[in-house]
Amino acid sequence: MPDFVSMHFGVSLNKLSLLFFGSLAGALWLLYVFCKRKFAERSETGRRDYIYQLLPRQLATPQEYSKGFLIYFGSMAAFVILLSLLGPENLGSLGITMSEKLNYITVPLAIVLIQIGALPNVPGLILMEQLLRQYAHARAFIPDAARATAQRLAAADFDFSSYQGEVLRSPEMRGVEPADFTRPRHSLEHAWARLCCLVFVQKSCRVEGVTESLDANLLQDYETDLELIESEKKSMEAQVAAYRAARANDPYYANEGLRRGIADNLHKLYILLGCAVRYKMQADDDIDLALRPLGFKLRPTARMRDTADLKIVGLTVAAASITVLGLAAAGLGWLGLWTLSDVFPKTVMQPFWDTASTLVPHATAIMLADLIRTRAINHGTWFGAAGPRRRGDDANYVRLVVACGIAGYIALVLWGLVLAPPTANSFKIELPYALLAMVTGGFYAYHLDNAESGRQRSRRAKCADRHLRSDCRLRYLANDPRRGELGDRQDHPHRCDQCDRWLGTRLVRPAGRRSHSV
Repeated sequence: MPDFVSMHFGVSLNKLSLLFFGSLAGALWLLYVFCKRKFAERSETGRRDYIYQLLPRQLATPQEYSKGFLIYFGSMAAFVILLSLLGPENLGSLGITMSEKLNYITVPLAIVLIQIGALPNVPGLILMEQLLRQYAHARAFIPDAARATAQRLAAADFDFSSYQGEVLRSPEMRGVEPADFTRPRHSLEHAWARLCCLVFVQKSCRVEGVTESLDANLLQDYETDLELIESEKKSMEAQVAAYRAARANDPYYANEGLRRGIADNLHKLYILLGCAVRYKMQADDDIDLALRPLGFKLRPTARMRDTADLKIVGLTVAAASITVLGLAAAGLGWLGLWTLSDVFPKTVMQPFWDTASTLVPHATAIMLADLIRTRAINHGTWFGAAGPRRRGDDANYVRLVVACGIAGYIALVLWGLVLAPPTANSFKIELPYALLAMVTGGFYAYHLDNAESGRQRSRRAKCADRHLRSDCRLRYLANDPRRGELGDRQDHPHRCDQCDRWLGTRLVRPAGRRSHSV
């Protein structure tokens, strides 16, 4: 029988332990409780913007918040599962010393308890946890989506038709004149009328309990802030009256302090009302329709297909496929259903090494490409004009490809240190594999640009891309010296690339031949 379980995870395949998996489930539940509380904390403090005073849960829709939490909890859980499966013996070989009294059953609980206790106290772990939480918040569009909604409300026109008649006699509308409703939108009178109307509508919703599209709990949580806005609004009534009198005598009179005060309170109301609507939204609700009863006439915006989770889905599918295929192949050979060749996995660890070795350059390139592209878009330097459509700048693609190649090479070198001691030859061997990261990062950014601009790549280009990447890997994998140095961990990607090249050569027709659609 092959030495398939000579190096096994926490429990070997022929001695599956229900106690071990029960302990792992209990550990993950403890981690879930900890992550649920930690993820609800603010990732950034000390900012002067009012939006950072709201909690993360209130700055996102339920769907966005759940997506961000899954990223946060999934990253933490993956770390715990990996260490738990390694077991105490393999943890010791990695330099992680565990108590001799611990066995593989109690390791998951010990790891989680240590993780929960160390995260708030160890400086390095605190920084890593904050970065992970900030990344997960960013994937949930916290607070970007709430800020964008507030900006849309500020730029929207306002319908005052529902605030006339008897509403003008309410205390919240004191100081508003009917002529203010027809003033230019950038005038102080228009801003003052809008502030009074929003104070009136939010107070009416809270007092009468008819919140309609607004979340009552959020308005109740920030009732003190809303009352403070109303109090400041009352203190401005005398200033507005003085402004009107001075304006009648001097048409050029201005009161910038009063204007800033009105704008600041309007900004707070935009954030609170926008979040109250978004927090109550369902996945298929239209925020424009929900805000219309308040008086906002929002301008229609083009909704682009969300591609933010493309890399997560792709990498997850790739990792699961490689791991399952590797385990199935090795497991069938261990059961004696076929004879294993010299390049097939011999241990339980081998499929996981194959998966990691394959994903390291691709995952590094995709994450770095996404970061570079996002930052360039935020600075307005990514897209260039190309007739009526925008397209990515070629120079940006070149810079991105080079950066992905360097990052992929560094990641491969670091990953190689996990498998074997470094040698001069190992550093040279990793150089060709930087091409994988370069191609992956470049085509990932190019694909996102095509998706956002509504363009589709031709079938020939897609197949040629796949063939290029697989053929590039095969040329270097065929004579990979690491088969002798580091074992056969590159054999599984080699088999995958054989299939990729076979498929690519049949889908990409030579020039001059007509290709038939499949």
